[in-house]
Amino acid sequence: MLDGLAKEMAHRFGLGASAGPLLDALLSHVDSSWPDGWSGMLARFRRIGYGTEVATWLGEGFNQTIPPEAVEEALSMEAIEGIAERVGMNPRTASEALAYAIPEVVSQLTPTGEIPASLPAWGAGAAPIPTHSVVVSPELDEVRDSRSEQPVTNRFQGWTAPVALAVIVLAITAFSLRGQSVTPKPVKPKVLSEAVERPSTVRLAPATLIVKRGGSGLTYSGVVRDREDKESLESALKESGASGSVEVDLGVSRANWIPALAEVLRDAPRGLEMSFENYKLTLAGLPKSQLNERKELLADRLTGQYEVHILDLDATATSANAEALEAVRAVVETQDASPADLVQALNKMVINFRSGSVQIPEANREILAIAAKMTLSSKIVISGYTDSSGSASGNEQLSQRRAEEIRRFMIREGADESMLEARGMGATNPIASNDTESGRFSNRRIEFSLGTD
Repeated sequence: MLDGLAKEMAHRFGLGASAGPLLDALLSHVDSSWPDGWSGMLARFRRIGYGTEVATWLGEGFNQTIPPEAVEEALSMEAIEGIAERVGMNPRTASEALAYAIPEVVSQLTPTGEIPASLPAWGAGAAPIPTHSVVVSPELDEVRDSRSEQPVTNRFQGWTAPVALAVIVLAITAFSLRGQSVTPKPVKPKVLSEAVERPSTVRLAPATLIVKRGGSGLTYSGVVRDREDKESLESALKESGASGSVEVDLGVSRANWIPALAEVLRDAPRGLEMSFENYKLTLAGLPKSQLNERKELLADRLTGQYEVHILDLDATATSANAEALEAVRAVVETQDASPADLVQALNKMVINFRSGSVQIPEANREILAIAAKMTLSSKIVISGYTDSSGSASGNEQLSQRRAEEIRRFMIREGADESMLEARGMGATNPIASNDTESGRFSNRRIEFSLGTD
């Protein structure tokens, strides 16, 4: 059974002779690292949102697949890297292959649709199998010894005897029943969900990198998924003479922009800010004419593999405010809408105050005027924020004045003054990095929330 799976993995993922050792390493890991064995590991998959998929693995029938990120979260990236190192494989390749293998292994070892009571104890106290594993031949008529040349110790720990015995019994039974009519055993139906929630993978943020060319050279900060991506990134940045830091976070996807770094950073002009996110590169920090020139240059260098964008703050605000206008109108026109609904709609808005100014842009006036017509049953707090430029006291004063200006405007448009409160928060609680133009733009914001009294 597992011999056939190893062959399929070798073909599907190009693993060659490493497929068998990878399976061995998986079985050994589950046996040695999980107190409840496979039961414990399946419980882990359920806890991170893959209960529907796990249900389809038990018994015969179609197995719903899982993404590599699910395996990395369930087993931990450290465990994946350890398994990959043992078999001489890239960790990402190991994750992808194991994402395919785990449902198949579970299905083959739970033919009745239930986890046998003895399964968590399989392998407990069993003598270690030497540096080879018992492999069942596809013909089901012999058990042969297959020695691996891989450096890892191959151990179907605790599973070899049960699997081999089961296959021999099946072979004998099949031989004795030749020519007889056998009623097939009914297969337990498996419910397939059309909409399965996968909280760990759906919420994966993109790996990011922000690089800026300053007076002292290139500086950077970034977040990548694992040690392998971090080492690759730091190596590429070191060649460009850059300085900075990279964090590792399992909650982000792979850094697929690393191969483009050399071309993007080459002859970057002073003042240029470059933000990487998936296959998107955003340029900022220079006059628009210079950014357009750089965009055209990089579009030629990258030959269409990556999207090159110019940060346009006005366009960003216009797009957000069009959405906010529609949302606020819908809330005000809805008879049973709540203050919470209004708050949610108002927070779609971007109020792009000019530097040092408290004047509300015209596009935002229309939105606020409509919102002011709604009768409020709960107090709404208007909180102003700034970026980190300037002094703390100056930022707090400026943010207070902006919040108060919005409050006064809404009162003039008909809002109940007792239901609106203005707060100046200064540069506290940033939602983006203040190291980039786009981050500072995001931090200069107005937030609406429900009051506590």
